[in-house]
This record gives sequence, structure tokens and C-alpha cells, in this order.
Amino acid sequence: MTKKKLTIAIICDAIDTTLGGSYISAQRFAKWLADEGHSIVRCTSKFIDASRKKDFAYAKLYEFPSLFPLWPQHVRFAYTSASSLLRIFRKEQIDIVYNIHPCYLGRQAYRAARKSNLPIVSHSHIYTELLIPWLPKFLQRGIKNVIARLYRKCDGTIYPTAFAQKDFQSYHFPIQEIVISNGVDAKVFHPLPRRLHDEKLTILFVGRLDPEKNISILIEALHLLPKNHKRNCVIVGGGSEEKKLRTLVDTYKIQEYVHFTGKLSSIDLVKHYQTCWVYVLTSLYELESMTTLEAMSCGCPLLIANSQHSAAKFFVQENGYLFDPHHPKDLADKIKMLMNDPQLLHGMSQKSIVLWSQFSFEKSIQKLEEFFLSFCSRA
Repeated sequence: MTKKKLTIAIICDAIDTTLGGSYISAQRFAKWLADEGHSIVRCTSKFIDASRKKDFAYAKLYEFPSLFPLWPQHVRFAYTSASSLLRIFRKEQIDIVYNIHPCYLGRQAYRAARKSNLPIVSHSHIYTELLIPWLPKFLQRGIKNVIARLYRKCDGTIYPTAFAQKDFQSYHFPIQEIVISNGVDAKVFHPLPRRLHDEKLTILFVGRLDPEKNISILIEALHLLPKNHKRNCVIVGGGSEEKKLRTLVDTYKIQEYVHFTGKLSSIDLVKHYQTCWVYVLTSLYELESMTTLEAMSCGCPLLIANSQHSAAKFFVQENGYLFDPHHPKDLADKIKMLMNDPQLLHGMSQKSIVLWSQFSFEKSIQKLEEFFLSFCSRA
């Protein structure tokens, strides 16, 4: 039987300049849904970087005014009325509304969806402990309750991991919930043969250079390694702490083997995954970690911070080690163990390749399609 093609309104602030996994995930899902034949309508903040519009050629764009950029991720929260969104939903004959964040635009989209009797599904990418770590616990709970109130009103909620779902388990949402990994595209991220005789063990980090990523512990660990150990560290990404991290590298006099690349294209990023020996995730807060999935799909052994607020630690299953995210020596010791045992590295690499397949993007997009269709096929 022919699969029904949907017209999907995707509600997401600031898709042109904002850094963050939830925005990248939303773009990947939108592009793949379009490739599967669905029509995509994106409601977002007015583009600052007009050159980026070509990246969204698969979708029809509606742009709205926004507040000035907030936080290191340069989030610009769009504002518009529910009536404006309602007119768009009716004009474009929307079948389902897919909301990425519980912000003002998302709340207005909920109101518009209800007025037009459209199903609305929200994706839970928000980790309140990360957004507001400096606030007292009772205020964190209050903000989480405000966020949960929107999710509770929607018809469905999507979580990237069971860890993320558990974060909201006390709210007992009377709606349909599902866990769908952000996934990884094997057409882009795939392994190449690794050479065991390489002289230098290359360590890779990919992500925003912001405080919650805890990247300074990696630099401190590299400083603790014996001077005669040959190593090479590549740090991919940009963010608010880049200057601080470069200063730390200069202070420890390890500029020779620590390299900052800035943000890279997918093609260049894949090359780093395919040629590094170890992928290190130092982050304290992760609802999944798409970079870890990408690293696994390219056959990288893992060194993952064992943080109580990170779902990424569950990816370590005989394909790497966990380390204490507050003790550089523990990370340095784990790096030394791997540097001294190429055969162990090879075994971990093969294990990563085996494990990643359960997180393939094809499986994720199929689950997402089926979830959307379950709402649109109801009488």
C-alpha cells in the first residue's frame, strides 16, 4: 500500500546560525522527510545569514522577527501570533505540526494547531539542568514544570533516549510517547581501515566549545601525559570558551600537538572521525550525543565522561572506557592505556562499528514517519 505523504510544519527558532544538537537534528530529520516525499514547511526566526537559505531549499520557509541572540549558542527566539501561524497552517494545508522547542514560537504553534484541529508533536531536546545549572533546585523544578505543561498538552512527545524520557517521568504525560534516536547517516559517516602502525595516536573532540562541554579536562589530561608519548589532539568546533582553551594550551606549552579547527563541513569532519584513534567526549550534559554516534559509525574507540547527567555513557559497551569528568589524571591514565595497546584499540574500533547499527538514521526516520502517520490516519 502506498504510504501517505504528509505536509509537515516544523517549528524551530533560529535555524541559520544557532549551534546545538537539537537544531542539527531537526534539520537532518526535515531533510530526510523531504527526501521521503513529504512536504516541509519551516517556521523560524528571520535569517541573519541569508546565504544559509540554500541549505533549506527542500522546505518552504516562513520567517518571523526574533529577540536578540541569547546564550553562547546564539539562540534567537522568534515571536509571532497564533493567528499568523493558523493562517500559514491553513494556507499550506498542514497535516501535522512538529515542534522542536518549548519556547514562545512553540506555544503559539500549539494554540494554532488546536484551533485548526491539527495534531501537534513535540521533540524533547531540553535538559533543564543544562539550561539553568546555577539556579536553586526548586526553581529548576518550576521551569521544568512550565516546559512539561506544554508537552502534556501536545498529542505526542519524542525523546532522543530513554535517559531523556526518564528525566520527565514524574510528570506522567497522558499522551503518546516514543524514543527515537537522533541517528547517524551511514552514507556520510562510515569507517575506513585503520593502520595500527601509525606513530601518533590521534585524539578527537567534536562539539561546541562551551562550559558544559568541560573541554579543559582534556587539555589538562594531555598535559599530564609523559613528554615522550607521541600524541596528536584535534578539537573541532567553536564557542564561548575557545579563547580560554587556547590560552590553557599555551600555558601548558602543548601547542605542538593540540589543534583547533573551528567548525568543519561534513566532508572534512568525517575525515577526522575516520583517521582518529580515540574519540573523547568530556561533556557533563548530554541527552544523547550525536557526535558520539558519528564517531562510533566511523569505528572510533570511545573515552566518555561518566557524568550522571549524560546519556552518552551508555554507548560504552566494550568499545571504550568511562572516565571521571572531574579528574584529569583518570582521563590521562585511560589515554595511556590505549596508547600502549594498539590491539585493544583495534578491538574497540570493531565493537563500535557493530554497536552503531542500532542507531542508524534509516531506522530513526522510519520510526518518526510511523509516529506522525499514527496521528494523521485517525478518523
